[in-house]
Amino acid sequence: MLSKAGASEDLPQLSAASATLGGQIAALTSVPADALSAASTVLWVLEPATVVNLVLGIATG
Repeated sequence: MLSKAGASEDLPQLSAASATLGGQIAALTSVPADALSAASTVLWVLEPATVVNLVLGIATG
């Protein structure tokens, strides 16, 4: 039994969000761990604004 009132109504939304997230990260399961580690190191060094500007620059050509 759920201890928080209204929590049972949140379960379908949580389940749907979990399924969506699972689908979005499924492609990462085929990427070697060392590649993910290298990517996280590079992304950690970059400032978020720099990443956004790079993506916008590529997207707008």
